[in-house]
Amino acid sequence: MTIAYYGLILLLLVQVVFQALLAAGKPWGKVAWGGTYSGVLPHKLRRVSGLVALVYLLVVTILMQYALIGAVFTERGFNILLWCLLVFFTLGTVLNLLSPSRPERIWAVYTLMAAGCIAALLLG
Repeated sequence: MTIAYYGLILLLLVQVVFQALLAAGKPWGKVAWGGTYSGVLPHKLRRVSGLVALVYLLVVTILMQYALIGAVFTERGFNILLWCLLVFFTLGTVLNLLSPSRPERIWAVYTLMAAGCIAALLLG
């Protein structure tokens, strides 16, 4: 597997930890969910962050299984997953850049790197 593949896994794991910590009550609301909340997120968004962490963890698990045994998806199914992720992270880049929260706009670098890794995998 390539540097882009493992880079994507690492970036997704960062997001798993970040979202899990938001769900656990870390006061990082200014860098998440539009930057509307300066401290701990409200319970509803904390639950959403917990769910997001689980979804990212599922994607990481699929990527790791594909790397190790290659039997989770067909090549076509795996490419569909990658295209969905590319759309998601490209949209995330745009939304982060449009955020009124300066710290959240910095996340655009993260989402752009993830999109770049995915694009490299699709082209590669």
